[in-house]
Amino acid sequence: MKKILLIIIVLLSCFSAALADPGTRLGESLSVVQSEVQGLRHLRNWPTKGDQYTVYHDTNAYTSYYFKNNRVVLEEFTCSGNEETAGYYFDRFVSDFSKQNYINAYEGDNSVTFYFSRIKVTVSLSHFVGNEYLCKVSYTSR
Repeated sequence: MKKILLIIIVLLSCFSAALADPGTRLGESLSVVQSEVQGLRHLRNWPTKGDQYTVYHDTNAYTSYYFKNNRVVLEEFTCSGNEETAGYYFDRFVSDFSKQNYINAYEGDNSVTFYFSRIKVTVSLSHFVGNEYLCKVSYTSR
């Protein structure tokens, strides 16, 4: 009886830790992502990142999925705009992730990385070209 109770407690704690992670498509197959994400198109094959498929949300925002061995290994949301707009999104994402149940966080130059039980989320802000800045949210497995 004690063993069964212990197993139930361990399973519930694992399940609750998994629910604490932000939702991503990491580990999903290409066919699943293609069937669930409308407008997805193949852009290119990166030697280090894998096959890149992207869906555009509007002219300033898109999500890219990188596949290796037919599985998502990197999910990246990017939005662009002037420094004020990109900075607003950066602050908003950092604020939203900081309210979640993360294990640890590290702040770098124009980036914050949050470690959850199964994934790592990095929010970054960078100058792109001219007056354009990029805010990126990258999801990878730990």
